[in-house]
Amino acid sequence: MNKQFFMLLTVIALVPGCFSKQKKAERRAVNEKEVLTDVDIPVAEDSVKNFFDQDSDDMALADVSDDAQYAWMDQAGKGANGFKKVYFDFDKHNIKATEKPSAEYDANLMKNVLNESEKTGKKVQFVVNGNSDHAAGSEQYNRILSNQRAKELENFVVANGVPRENVKSVGRGYDVPELINGKPCTGNKDQQAPNRRDEIQVVVA
Repeated sequence: MNKQFFMLLTVIALVPGCFSKQKKAERRAVNEKEVLTDVDIPVAEDSVKNFFDQDSDDMALADVSDDAQYAWMDQAGKGANGFKKVYFDFDKHNIKATEKPSAEYDANLMKNVLNESEKTGKKVQFVVNGNSDHAAGSEQYNRILSNQRAKELENFVVANGVPRENVKSVGRGYDVPELINGKPCTGNKDQQAPNRRDEIQVVVA
């Protein structure tokens, strides 16, 4: 009898502890839930977009007449925007002598576009997109290299009369390979030479 009575007392003593642990767990769960629900995470509106996130061919400038008049249009993969691509040697970011005529052409076209935009009241922004191949180097290295290439052309056109405030540059690494016959350019470093390029994108506000 004494043994049964002792066991009963032991069970009675343990029960409050179990309920206490359960209540603590419930309080912790409630507190954690409150922390999660109290955090206010700001979300950008859908209308807010960064032009760096647009595809390089999203907006383009089209020559629609012999009078060098321009119209803004969504290119959607049709035609060229009039700017020339500037190509780079493997693992280099300086504009070589053979590519300077293309860079000068782009600088002059930028200035013409800005002159035309003043007549229409449109605000023009040029984005120099730098690209690399994926023949060698890490993703981070190639993104840095492509950014250096973009910055090189940005500095070049600014030195040739394009206002700095109208030009931005961005390095895309090897995320946007050149299309050859509709297919991404691949192969060894020589075959991927078309990927090592700068392209100019025009954005209008």
